[in-house]
Amino acid sequence: MNEETMIEYKSKKKVKSEVNICQEFILETKVNYKQGNIVITGSHISNEELHKIWNNKFKDIRLRERFVTLYLNRNNYILGYYLAGMGSTCGITIDMKHIIQTGLQCNAQAIILCHNHPSGNINPSRADLDLTKKIKEAAKFFDISVLDHIIITPDEDKYYSFSDESKI
Repeated sequence: MNEETMIEYKSKKKVKSEVNICQEFILETKVNYKQGNIVITGSHISNEELHKIWNNKFKDIRLRERFVTLYLNRNNYILGYYLAGMGSTCGITIDMKHIIQTGLQCNAQAIILCHNHPSGNINPSRADLDLTKKIKEAAKFFDISVLDHIIITPDEDKYYSFSDESKI
């Protein structure tokens, strides 16, 4: 094997290895599928369903921020949800690529973004507003609608809907 053939072989091996790593990562994306026929008809239904997720799966709404995305079909039935991030009591970092990627894998037509404020403060921060705008713009390229971004609190009756407040 000459030097040129050896370099080409190593290059192909490296590309194959990177593809395998990428495939392994994609397979690890976990979407929790909801059972039943729950249709989202407004922010109050989103809030109820999101509280069920927090109460059944996480049980730490007062302790740390989590960011969850609901994935919906064309008729706004919930397909599933994805935990996009987990943070501290006062902040969270989200990679919006994972939110969009999961939406594509689910064949979602629409998404509802959600995160909790352990403090009970329902007001969105500047970062919340900016992130919502960025995700909405990115999703538009794939014909996925961002219907709402809900901020929930430990008090189940207290939430903020970007849609209700014309912020989406």
